[in-house]
Amino acid sequence: MSANLKTYIFHLRPYHWSNGARVTAQDFVYAWQQLADPKTQARNAARIDFLKNGAAVRTGKKPVSALGVRALSKKTFGSDLATSESVFR
Repeated sequence: MSANLKTYIFHLRPYHWSNGARVTAQDFVYAWQQLADPKTQARNAARIDFLKNGAAVRTGKKPVSALGVRALSKKTFGSDLATSESVFR
């Protein structure tokens, strides 16, 4: 967690999908981007608004790539929050 309480880094444990493939940080990025993408029309898309640019991406005002989530390595991903009022605390 950063000093401003807006950036969180997650280190993944060695989990695997049912097909044996390892769960990666990019899997999380993909899933959160899909949730935010207005083309997906996800029923719970507003739950992503806590991320930086979450509401703007969800409403089509910014591209999905602007969502505040990124893979830092295969086992590590980061998220940037819209505010320091965290859902993670």
